[in-house]
Amino acid sequence: MAAIRLDRADVLGWSMGGFVAQQLAIRHPGRVHRLVLAGTNPGGSRTVLGTRHEQEVDSNPDPTLAEILGELYPPRQLSEGFAFAGRLVSASRSGLIPNDFHVAATTTDAEVAAEDPWLRREANFRALGSLAVPTLATGGRVDPVVPPANLERIAARIPGARLRLFAGAHAFLFQQRVAFAKVVDHFLAG
Repeated sequence: MAAIRLDRADVLGWSMGGFVAQQLAIRHPGRVHRLVLAGTNPGGSRTVLGTRHEQEVDSNPDPTLAEILGELYPPRQLSEGFAFAGRLVSASRSGLIPNDFHVAATTTDAEVAAEDPWLRREANFRALGSLAVPTLATGGRVDPVVPPANLERIAARIPGARLRLFAGAHAFLFQQRVAFAKVVDHFLAG
């Protein structure tokens, strides 16, 4: 923020980006005007983990497309996920977007290594109890990666925080983009 001379901003963090957003608001509350947390967890023992299968998919450096889409889309909407993936492949083949879909094993290993201490330490959850930044916690009602109980716990922990759950899985904010955008716009205008 300093590099672009931005003193204060509204911040949205999704999934692991929600960890970063929480820490930014905790460490630098004067820099965060309003905080939107999407499909994330509070860290420590209060975190409700997804199923063992979802944890294995998350730590797999080479998951199948079906495994990835199974995390992002509810079962009844998997066809939408496959259609979206098809559009990405077409756009990549045509040169419209870069063909950089492969995630290196080192990246997956680094993600797992970063998440492990987050889940072991209670500091973040404790700090949320004194966070004075207006916060909106959002999640997908059928998110297998970050069950909605996590957002409920975050909203209950942060004084004055609001909670809004949407139809959808981990990618609910894209699946319900119009409804999500309206809720976020209303919150940010508040």
